[in-house]
Amino acid sequence: MVLDFVKELGQAIMKEIAPGAKMNTINKEDFKENLLILIERLNNLQNTLAAFSTQDRQVIADKIYKASNDRNNLACNAYVTIAKGIGRNDLRSAFDSFTYITKHYIGALEAIERNTATTFKDKAITVYNAKLSQVAIMGVIEEAETFVDFTIYLIDNISYEICENNGVKELPMPKKYRIQKIQKHLTEYIQICKNRMASNASVITSEIDRVKNNLDVSLVDDNNGPNTGFIQFEKYSPVVRNFMQTGARKFIIFRWLGEQWNIIKHSRYLKAKKEKEWMESHVALLKLQLQNVDPNSDEYRKQVKIIAAYDEMIAGLDQKIDAYLNEE
Repeated sequence: MVLDFVKELGQAIMKEIAPGAKMNTINKEDFKENLLILIERLNNLQNTLAAFSTQDRQVIADKIYKASNDRNNLACNAYVTIAKGIGRNDLRSAFDSFTYITKHYIGALEAIERNTATTFKDKAITVYNAKLSQVAIMGVIEEAETFVDFTIYLIDNISYEICENNGVKELPMPKKYRIQKIQKHLTEYIQICKNRMASNASVITSEIDRVKNNLDVSLVDDNNGPNTGFIQFEKYSPVVRNFMQTGARKFIIFRWLGEQWNIIKHSRYLKAKKEKEWMESHVALLKLQLQNVDPNSDEYRKQVKIIAAYDEMIAGLDQKIDAYLNEE
C-alpha cells in the first residue's frame, strides 16, 4: 500500500513536470470559489434529506427494499447493497447514513475554506510549490465530489423506480450516464461511506492540521524531481493516507482548477443552482407518492414535468463539465 501510493504520486508529479508539459496554476481565489460551490451542493443535499420526516424515511426504506426484489430496479438494488455494506440503519430509515456523512463533509470543507489563507500561503500553487498536505486536501474535495454526485444520482434513480402506480413509472427514465456512474463507483462509494462514518469533520481537519504542522513534504525537490523519498507514509493516520491516495490518483484537479477554471466554473455554478430546485421537486413528488395522491392530479403531474425539465438542463451541464474534465 505504501509503495503503491508513493508510485502513484511520483507518476502524477512526473507527468506535471515532464519536458513540454504546461504548468498548471491553481489560484487561491479559484480554489476557494470551487470549494464554496461544492459546499453549496452539499448543503442542498442536506436540505433534501432533512425534508423527509422520520415516518417518510421508514416508508421510503420499505419501498426501496420491496423494489429491490426486481433486479431491473438497479438503483434500489444498489441502495440495498450500500446499506448492507455500511451496516447501519439505512434499511429501516432511508438515507440515514447519508445524512450524517453529508453533515460532516460540510463541516470539514467549511474548515478548509476558513483556513485557505494559511493552507495556501502563496497567491497560487503549482506542483513546484505544492505540499503533501495540499494533496490530502485535494483528496477530501475529490472524495466529497464523488459522494455528492453519486448520492444525488442515486436519489434520482430511486425516485424513478419507486414512483410507480399500477405498474407504470411516473417519471421519464433517468439519463443513462447516472446509473452507469452508480454501477461504476458502487464499491468505492461504500468504502467512502464506511470511512466517513468512522471519522467525523473534526477528525478530518485535525489530522490534516497534524500533517501541515509536523509531517509536511514538498512535492518537488530542489533539483525539480519528485520528492517522494522524504514521505514518511507510515507516520500518517489511515484517515490522511486515504485522502492522500485519493488526491494522488485524482491529480487531474491541478488541471481543472488551473488556469482555465473560468471555462468550467459557470457550468458548475449553474448546476448547483438547478440541482437545488431539481432535488426539491424529487422530495415533493416522493411525498405525494407516499400520500397516495392521484398520479393524474395537477399537483403530481406538475412535479413530474419540473423534474423532467431539470433533468435535461442538468444533463447538458454535466456533459459540458465532463467534456472538459476528460479532455486530454
